Amino acid sequence: MTVIGAGSWGTALAILLAREGHLTQLWSRDAAQLDAMRSARRNMRYLPDASFPESLQVAADLAQALEGARDALIAVPSHAFRATLEGIKPYLAPHTRIAWATKGFEVESGLLPHRLCGRFFGRRHPEPYCPANVCQGSRRWFADRDDRCVSR
Repeated sequence: MTVIGAGSWGTALAILLAREGHLTQLWSRDAAQLDAMRSARRNMRYLPDASFPESLQVAADLAQALEGARDALIAVPSHAFRATLEGIKPYLAPHTRIAWATKGFEVESGLLPHRLCGRFFGRRHPEPYCPANVCQGSRRWFADRDDRCVSR
């Protein structure tokens, strides 16, 4: 599992996934922040009281973060969603599933993340191109194909 975006939401989700037993990589576009998190084993900027479990690693670069990943969870603000999709595209394996914890819509296009993801990737993956949306507030809620948040 790779979490892309190391703000408070992405960091919290990465810690939760690691605590649940998933080998997890966390990546941010801010190299200095990555170095600081790697040495402190916590995100001092956003969640200073939450230490990283051993199964949570801070990736050095995006290629490393996505290498061999079965799942990629994007946790960035909606205004950065398109650029994040563009950034990860060269490193995604055909089997990598994409989910996101991004709320809102892209201002320029008016598209919600699932629509933007669908237009960006099309049917490139053998799996559904963007299988899940983690709705903020609970790790047990996902958006179904009709954009309703449902419990799983």
